[in-house]
Amino acid sequence: MEYLTTRIENEVEKYLSRIDKMGGALIAIEKGYFQDEIRQNAYNLKREIDNGERVIVGVNKFKDVHDIEPKLNTMDTEIRECAKLTN
Repeated sequence: MEYLTTRIENEVEKYLSRIDKMGGALIAIEKGYFQDEIRQNAYNLKREIDNGERVIVGVNKFKDVHDIEPKLNTMDTEIRECAKLTN
C-alpha cells in the first residue's frame, strides 16, 4: 500500500511540475494543455476498450446475448377511472 501511495505522489509531483514549467495552470489552459490531455486520454481509453485491453462489463465483455424487453407498468383502468373522479 505504501509503495502505491508513494508512486501516486511521485506521479502527481511530476505532473504539477510540468504545469509549473509552463507558467502555471492559467497558461496551461490558454495553451490548450488540459484539453489535449483530456482528448488524448479519451482516445487511449477508447482504443483500450476496442482492443479488449480494458474490460467494460456489458460493453466489450460479458454482454447479454438476449435482448430483454422491459416490462412496462400499466395502471389498472379501474384505478385510473377512480382517480379521474376524485380530481
